[in-house]
Amino acid sequence: MKALWGKDDATQAKHLRSLGPAKAWEAIDAFCRSRADGKRKDPPTIQEVMDRLKLTAQEVQPQQRAARVVEGMALDLTLIDEQTIAVGLDTHQNKHQSRVIMALGQYAGGKAGKGEKGGKFSTEADEEWHRTNTAPVVRRWVEALNRAGNLDPPGKIVNTDVGDDPEDQGYSYIASAMKDSTGRLYGSYHCYPL
Repeated sequence: MKALWGKDDATQAKHLRSLGPAKAWEAIDAFCRSRADGKRKDPPTIQEVMDRLKLTAQEVQPQQRAARVVEGMALDLTLIDEQTIAVGLDTHQNKHQSRVIMALGQYAGGKAGKGEKGGKFSTEADEEWHRTNTAPVVRRWVEALNRAGNLDPPGKIVNTDVGDDPEDQGYSYIASAMKDSTGRLYGSYHCYPL
């Protein structure tokens, strides 16, 4: 091996140790990729250089990349808001309401489907009704996805199939789930009677 960082192995090792673990890794990695060895057709590996210079894994380490920070999901109307999970309706829900949920605002899209119940909930299905009856279903769906590892890595979004009725209630759910960098879970949805 060429005397790139000093005249002998001991001097080279001392120099690399003085750089610190991340910079030593970068220097050895650059050397290995440059084919600057001069004695071999193929460059040495990082481990071969470390072995030759008697450097330990603690003395030569790649730079630890900062974890990607993933912010949470914005919910139009939060129905469950706990430290570990938030679940809420999206504005599309008002398309499926006989009586508008004021906190969601007026839905400006198309009309609800023509299903057996016209694709709309009865007038009793207000914000509190959804908090008690539909939000817990979405919560259980999101938590099950997380237990199965389907929300990893953080920021990955999982969507239901259109018309999914996970607990056979007679309601179709269109939902999205994700986990943020802190591990908090999110579920955003709208639903309608089948």
